[in-house]
Amino acid sequence: MPLPRPVFLAACLAVNTLAGAADPAATVDFREAAPMDLFTVVNDSAPGIRISELWIDLVTSAGDVLFDPEQGGAGVLSVYPFTVTEGGEATGFLAVTGDTDGSRLLGLRFDDFDPGERLVFGIDVDDRMAGGVPVQNRITGDELAGSRVRVRFCLAAGGAVILENVMAANRVRLGADGTITEASPAPAAGCSTTQGADAMILNFRDDSLRDWRVVNDGVMGGMSRSRFHLSAAGTGVFEGEVSLENNGGFASVRLPVTTLDLSAYTGLVIRHRGDGQRYRLRLHDNPRMDSIAYQADFQTGPDWQETRLPFEAFRPTFRGRTPPDAPALDTTNIQQLGLMIADKQAGPFLLEVERVSAY
Repeated sequence: MPLPRPVFLAACLAVNTLAGAADPAATVDFREAAPMDLFTVVNDSAPGIRISELWIDLVTSAGDVLFDPEQGGAGVLSVYPFTVTEGGEATGFLAVTGDTDGSRLLGLRFDDFDPGERLVFGIDVDDRMAGGVPVQNRITGDELAGSRVRVRFCLAAGGAVILENVMAANRVRLGADGTITEASPAPAAGCSTTQGADAMILNFRDDSLRDWRVVNDGVMGGMSRSRFHLSAAGTGVFEGEVSLENNGGFASVRLPVTTLDLSAYTGLVIRHRGDGQRYRLRLHDNPRMDSIAYQADFQTGPDWQETRLPFEAFRPTFRGRTPPDAPALDTTNIQQLGLMIADKQAGPFLLEVERVSAY
């Protein structure tokens, strides 16, 4: 959820200064507090314009800030997990993603965030740059300045629009000068986030997303090799070479994730480009490395494209075979995501992924 700077779906953006009571607008404020740091989100729009999604991207923050909800991780001293303190029921708060240790991208989804309503949530935030100190326990100034905030609004007349702006002095107003706007296709069911809005799963901009594990055919004596890395443009790159020696023929990478409940969605959409070969997107509803994978194929090409993969297309597999009586994929309990090239497609390969979202 970069690319080229995927988090913000940078294609086809236009700069537009918004004014007028009929326009969508929102304000996001940050305040250092104890026992947890607080964000306040207010829907300042005209009647009928609802907020369906909010993303806070700290990658470009002045203090190189990160979220620190877990003990013993990337931050220091005090920690505090994501907690809604006010407005959760009124705004129809549905889910949060990115609330993991060291993350710098936080996403929230809503079902009924109407004009005039506000949401207050807490999560520990640590500063890694200010004052020349490598890691600080507190935000002492405007360290969040430069962070990018993106909000998706459901319009009263139908359809949706996405606004993006940069925080200044730990505050940002969506709809003020400098706001970037992006048209968003009208989703089903009147912009219901559970039926129409895509939710970012992977964006490849977080340091916390570097924990990809290589699982090649070497586990069965093969000679294939692969690696996963982040490009300078903020995309995920899966590359290597498939060898058929010693009865090999596949290469893969896998990422453990904080449990994802995707039961409100139809499937996954992956934005990618590659070498013309077929790849697989894989899901696990079990945290063990040696567990059933559910996979769906997609075809690549030299140009960026989006492929939608409904959950019904993900077929169970275990050690290259379809296990008898395998249960259906538990979409309430996604524990791992992965990429694979198989089917004995021998030779070099390269797949570039901009983002993976639920739709």
